[in-house]
Amino acid sequence: MADEILTQKYLLERFDYINNQLVWKSCYRKPWLIGKPVGWVNKSTKYKDVQLNGKNYGVHRIVFMYHHGYFPIEVDHINGNKTDNRIENLRASNSTTNKFNIGIKKNNTSGIKGVHFSKRDKKWVVSFKVNGKLKWFGQYFDIDYAKFVVDAMYHKYHKEFAKPQQMTKP
Repeated sequence: MADEILTQKYLLERFDYINNQLVWKSCYRKPWLIGKPVGWVNKSTKYKDVQLNGKNYGVHRIVFMYHHGYFPIEVDHINGNKTDNRIENLRASNSTTNKFNIGIKKNNTSGIKGVHFSKRDKKWVVSFKVNGKLKWFGQYFDIDYAKFVVDAMYHKYHKEFAKPQQMTKP
Protein backbone atom coordinates (compact mmCIF):
# COMPACT_ATOMS: atom_id res chain seq x y z
CA MET A 1 0.00 0.00 0.00
CA ALA A 2 3.03 2.32 0.41
CA ASP A 3 2.98 3.48 -3.23
CA GLU A 4 -0.76 3.13 -3.81
CA ILE A 5 -3.35 5.88 -3.65
CA LEU A 6 -5.44 5.85 -0.47
CA THR A 7 -8.96 4.59 -1.00
CA GLN A 8 -12.10 4.85 1.09
CA LYS A 9 -12.08 1.06 1.42
CA TYR A 10 -8.57 1.12 2.89
CA LEU A 11 -9.51 3.91 5.33
CA LEU A 12 -12.63 2.02 6.46
CA GLU A 13 -10.38 -0.97 7.27
CA ARG A 14 -7.88 1.14 9.24
CA PHE A 15 -10.15 3.58 11.09
CA ASP A 16 -13.47 3.99 12.88
CA TYR A 17 -15.28 7.28 13.31
CA ILE A 18 -16.64 7.32 16.86
CA ASN A 19 -17.98 10.28 18.87
CA ASN A 20 -17.00 12.76 16.14
CA GLN A 21 -13.40 11.65 15.92
CA LEU A 22 -11.27 9.29 13.88
CA VAL A 23 -9.85 6.39 15.91
CA TRP A 24 -7.57 3.50 15.06
CA LYS A 25 -9.38 0.31 14.06
CA SER A 26 -6.20 -1.54 13.12
CA CYS A 27 -2.66 -0.37 13.69
CA TYR A 28 0.16 -2.57 12.50
CA ARG A 29 3.00 -2.97 15.02
CA LYS A 30 1.16 -0.79 17.59
CA PRO A 31 -1.94 -2.68 18.74
CA TRP A 32 -2.17 -0.56 21.92
CA LEU A 33 -3.36 2.34 19.70
CA ILE A 34 -6.55 0.54 18.63
CA GLY A 35 -9.55 2.58 19.77
CA LYS A 36 -7.40 5.69 20.39
CA PRO A 37 -7.81 8.98 18.47
CA VAL A 38 -5.45 9.34 15.53
CA GLY A 39 -2.95 12.07 14.90
CA TRP A 40 -0.97 14.86 16.45
CA VAL A 41 -0.93 18.61 15.94
CA ASN A 42 1.74 19.55 13.42
CA LYS A 43 3.64 22.48 14.94
CA SER A 44 4.29 24.19 11.62
CA THR A 45 0.85 23.88 9.98
CA LYS A 46 -1.31 23.72 13.16
CA TYR A 47 -3.39 20.94 11.52
CA LYS A 48 -3.72 17.45 12.97
CA ASP A 49 -1.66 14.94 10.98
CA VAL A 50 -1.57 11.16 10.87
CA GLN A 51 1.08 8.91 9.36
CA LEU A 52 0.00 6.11 7.03
CA ASN A 53 2.53 3.89 5.29
CA GLY A 54 5.37 6.30 6.00
CA LYS A 55 3.57 9.39 4.69
CA ASN A 56 1.88 12.18 6.66
CA TYR A 57 -1.70 13.17 5.86
CA GLY A 58 -3.97 15.83 7.31
CA VAL A 59 -6.55 14.15 9.54
CA HIS A 60 -9.20 16.48 8.07
CA ARG A 61 -8.47 15.07 4.60
CA ILE A 62 -8.64 11.49 5.88
CA VAL A 63 -11.97 12.16 7.66
CA PHE A 64 -13.39 13.71 4.49
CA MET A 65 -12.29 10.76 2.31
CA TYR A 66 -13.53 8.29 4.94
CA HIS A 67 -17.04 9.77 4.70
CA HIS A 68 -17.30 10.92 1.07
CA GLY A 69 -14.99 8.57 -0.83
CA TYR A 70 -12.84 11.21 -2.52
CA PHE A 71 -10.20 13.83 -1.77
CA PRO A 72 -11.32 17.32 -2.81
CA ILE A 73 -8.74 19.87 -3.95
CA GLU A 74 -8.82 21.33 -0.44
CA VAL A 75 -10.86 20.71 2.70
CA ASP A 76 -12.23 23.78 4.49
CA HIS A 77 -12.81 23.88 8.24
CA ILE A 78 -16.11 25.77 8.40
CA ASN A 79 -15.53 27.19 11.89
CA GLY A 80 -11.89 28.05 11.14
CA ASN A 81 -10.53 25.71 13.85
CA LYS A 82 -7.79 23.64 12.16
CA THR A 83 -8.05 20.83 14.72
CA ASP A 84 -11.86 20.48 14.67
CA ASN A 85 -12.13 17.52 12.30
CA ARG A 86 -15.78 16.61 12.86
CA ILE A 87 -17.28 15.72 9.49
CA GLU A 88 -19.99 18.37 9.87
CA ASN A 89 -17.23 21.00 10.17
CA LEU A 90 -15.53 19.95 6.91
CA ARG A 91 -16.48 20.82 3.35
CA ALA A 92 -14.96 20.43 -0.10
CA SER A 93 -13.19 23.55 -1.23
CA ASN A 94 -10.57 24.90 -3.58
CA SER A 95 -7.74 27.35 -3.05
CA THR A 96 -9.91 30.42 -3.63
CA THR A 97 -12.94 29.46 -1.55
CA ASN A 98 -10.78 28.13 1.27
CA LYS A 99 -9.16 31.56 1.62
CA PHE A 100 -12.58 33.17 2.17
CA ASN A 101 -12.61 31.56 5.60
CA ILE A 102 -9.28 33.04 6.75
CA GLY A 103 -9.51 35.20 9.85
CA ILE A 104 -8.47 38.79 10.36
CA LYS A 105 -4.82 39.59 9.68
CA LYS A 106 -2.65 40.85 12.52
CA ASN A 107 -2.08 44.23 10.87
CA ASN A 108 -5.84 44.91 10.53
CA THR A 109 -6.65 48.21 12.26
CA SER A 110 -10.46 48.17 12.08
CA GLY A 111 -11.05 44.76 13.64
CA ILE A 112 -13.24 43.87 10.64
CA LYS A 113 -11.99 41.83 7.69
CA GLY A 114 -12.33 43.86 4.48
CA VAL A 115 -12.55 47.23 6.24
CA HIS A 116 -9.77 49.76 6.79
CA PHE A 117 -9.63 53.44 7.72
CA SER A 118 -8.56 56.02 5.14
CA LYS A 119 -6.65 58.75 6.97
CA ARG A 120 -6.83 60.98 3.89
CA ASP A 121 -10.62 60.75 3.54
CA LYS A 122 -11.34 60.13 7.22
CA LYS A 123 -13.74 57.32 6.30
CA TRP A 124 -13.96 53.55 6.61
CA VAL A 125 -13.20 51.85 3.28
CA VAL A 126 -14.77 48.51 2.32
CA SER A 127 -12.81 46.43 -0.21
CA PHE A 128 -11.66 42.86 -0.84
CA LYS A 129 -10.61 40.64 -3.70
CA VAL A 130 -13.19 39.04 -5.99
CA ASN A 131 -11.85 36.61 -8.58
CA GLY A 132 -8.31 37.82 -7.89
CA LYS A 133 -9.11 41.52 -8.42
CA LEU A 134 -9.49 44.10 -5.67
CA LYS A 135 -13.08 45.31 -5.60
CA TRP A 136 -14.10 48.54 -3.88
CA PHE A 137 -17.48 48.79 -2.11
CA GLY A 138 -17.44 52.37 -0.86
CA GLN A 139 -16.35 54.62 1.99
CA TYR A 140 -18.41 55.27 5.10
CA PHE A 141 -18.27 57.56 8.13
CA ASP A 142 -19.87 54.94 10.37
CA ILE A 143 -17.83 51.76 11.07
CA ASP A 144 -21.03 49.83 11.88
CA TYR A 145 -22.42 50.66 8.44
CA ALA A 146 -19.09 49.63 6.85
CA LYS A 147 -19.40 46.32 8.71
CA PHE A 148 -22.96 45.90 7.40
CA VAL A 149 -21.77 46.55 3.82
CA VAL A 150 -18.82 44.17 4.02
CA ASP A 151 -21.03 41.42 5.47
CA ALA A 152 -23.53 41.87 2.64
CA MET A 153 -20.82 41.86 -0.02
CA TYR A 154 -19.09 38.79 1.46
CA HIS A 155 -22.45 37.02 1.39
CA LYS A 156 -23.04 38.11 -2.22
CA TYR A 157 -19.62 37.07 -3.54
CA HIS A 158 -18.54 34.27 -1.19
CA LYS A 159 -21.97 32.66 -0.78
CA GLU A 160 -21.84 29.66 1.63
CA PHE A 161 -18.17 30.40 2.35
CA ALA A 162 -19.01 33.87 3.72
CA LYS A 163 -18.05 34.16 7.35
CA PRO A 164 -19.99 36.65 9.51
CA GLN A 165 -17.75 39.49 10.67
CA GLN A 166 -17.14 40.03 14.33
CA MET A 167 -15.31 43.05 15.56
CA THR A 168 -12.12 41.98 17.26
CA LYS A 169 -10.90 45.45 18.24
CA PRO A 170 -12.71 48.56 19.49
